[in-house]
Amino acid sequence: MVARRLPGMPEHDEVHPEEWQFDETVLRAASAFALCEEARYNDGLSSGQRVEKLMEAQGVIMATVGPRFRVTFRDLLNRLSGDQAGSLVGIFPDEALAGPLRNLRFLDSVGVSTQEGCDLLWEAAEIFKIVDKKQRRGERFTHFELESEFGQEQVFKAIKGGLYERHRRNIIEYPVCDKEQLEELGFPPAVAQVFYQDIPSYCLYKRQWWFGCPACAYPMQVIPHDDGRTYAVRCLYPWHQDTGARFSFTATRDQVPVLHAEDRIYIPSKAEMPLYTGASRETPKARPAEGYRALVRRVWRSTCIPGLPELRLADVLTEAAAGTRLTVEIWPDNDRVDIEVKDGDTVVFSIDVKDYTWPGTLAKKLIEDRGDKGGATWLVVPDHRRQQVGYLTSVIHRERIGMTVMAASDFLALFTDRLKEYM
Repeated sequence: MVARRLPGMPEHDEVHPEEWQFDETVLRAASAFALCEEARYNDGLSSGQRVEKLMEAQGVIMATVGPRFRVTFRDLLNRLSGDQAGSLVGIFPDEALAGPLRNLRFLDSVGVSTQEGCDLLWEAAEIFKIVDKKQRRGERFTHFELESEFGQEQVFKAIKGGLYERHRRNIIEYPVCDKEQLEELGFPPAVAQVFYQDIPSYCLYKRQWWFGCPACAYPMQVIPHDDGRTYAVRCLYPWHQDTGARFSFTATRDQVPVLHAEDRIYIPSKAEMPLYTGASRETPKARPAEGYRALVRRVWRSTCIPGLPELRLADVLTEAAAGTRLTVEIWPDNDRVDIEVKDGDTVVFSIDVKDYTWPGTLAKKLIEDRGDKGGATWLVVPDHRRQQVGYLTSVIHRERIGMTVMAASDFLALFTDRLKEYM
């Protein structure tokens, strides 16, 4: 597989640590642009509250860049849409924009947070949560607090108990539900009432129609073109876009929009196919927005997106292990680890699956936790994150962390090769 490269990623497989380390100033800027998106797309805000959010964002950026760099309100407004949307170039010190940051956008052309920008903020939030617990620092970013109720940890707490696996599977497989489906799934109130909310306005056409991604089923973003008649439709997760979740349609008066697939069909290799979780060739149909609720974006990204490869890997390992002494369990003991493979009472493989956009942040998490806090000894990343393996391996060796890192299809090949030992 040709791994998707972020803006500024070097054109080789080995990721250098210095290209993936971000300090607090960059994270503050990320939080400021997240506030800008909220100001534009949160339908519950009044006009005055929207201006207050933007002024708060301006204040965060001014405090971040320091007195040597003047950032006016007009400077900020110019970064909310168009070609320079969400860019730090020109308002941020050049020395802080090394590696991927120089070309990274925190907002897209219509002011919606990019997934790379979201992940930089949210993945870093997990790290600061860890170090806060160790009382190394008491300060938090404003937007970290804003997002805290939607973190992965809060989701898992809400479903702890005897039905944990069923609830977690349902969250992954049903990121959008109508009222009847939500009742049938039997989620705890904290899940059904807090984590499922109205479909975001930037995923709707005329506030009436939405389209589910052919990879993850989550509502795709609807982006108007300048002509006012044609629209692009994209999954918010970049890899799903790259594998085919990219469509367009032309608006017609009083008719249901019909999508047309763009010529970006990705064909996985034979080795990738068993664990492939990218877009299918299906062209989604428009669905009415009324009556539907979707997971908030943070929960979708932290639970559904990594959950798809977790479920697929567990299912494929289970099928491969049929007829051997091995048993495969997903999320044992309410998510002590992601997948555990046992020979009787003996643990053979204890697996943590991680889908991080920014490997430097994952490395920091591994260092702070001294590996996986649940005791997993294998770290598996999806195949489209293969370029992270070398860097994470070097960190683990340097820090003497007892884990082995592999891309998913490579781990499956290793697992299959070892099955003969357990016949």
